[in-house]
Amino acid sequence: MGKLLIIHPQDSTTDFLNPIWSFISNQFGENITIRNISFSDEEHTKVKDEIIKYDGKNILFLGHGNSTHLMGAKSQNYSCDTFINRDELLLFKSKTVLSFSCKSSDYLRFVKDFSYIGFDDIPSDMTEVVGARELEHDIYPDVNEDVINEFRKIMVRIVANSVYDWIESDYDIERLYNRLKIRIDKEIVGLLNGSDKNKFRIATVGLLNKLKRDMRYFKHKN
Repeated sequence: MGKLLIIHPQDSTTDFLNPIWSFISNQFGENITIRNISFSDEEHTKVKDEIIKYDGKNILFLGHGNSTHLMGAKSQNYSCDTFINRDELLLFKSKTVLSFSCKSSDYLRFVKDFSYIGFDDIPSDMTEVVGARELEHDIYPDVNEDVINEFRKIMVRIVANSVYDWIESDYDIERLYNRLKIRIDKEIVGLLNGSDKNKFRIATVGLLNKLKRDMRYFKHKN
């Protein structure tokens, strides 16, 4: 069994991810360390220091990101737009990182001193979908609020159960990557085999296929 440090900056737009760390914590207890970063610069610095000192190897980041950095906590009165930038990736040296955040595959792709899984865009609300359509009008066909809500639930299920396998069996990054792909495929099959073959299901399948297609991993050779 492995250990896991979970980092989830507080942000109302990512509250739907809370069941992931809640489930994992309940399953593995003291093997899991959770840091829900609050709304202060000091808290963000403290967590970065904790990453450096962390004696385990596995880290899960849940939150927002882009091609240049991971984002921190955000509220009406506070925003840490840049939590960990490219120059600070040395924090993860020799670790195994699952970064469930937008554009993390771009952000991490030049790194060679730790193992990771990253993603491209992960549309988790209609604001992101509408913004993407302004740049590419035919992207995310038939995706609406109902599709996004269903996609959120499925993503939580995929990540939570895959992370369970990761920690329970102490998987390396390649096996975790394959486990995520298998679980995405199972969800797709379940939707396609459903009795109601409407646009709701087809649009959700499209999001899941894109999630799998754009997922990337790198295995560091220690």
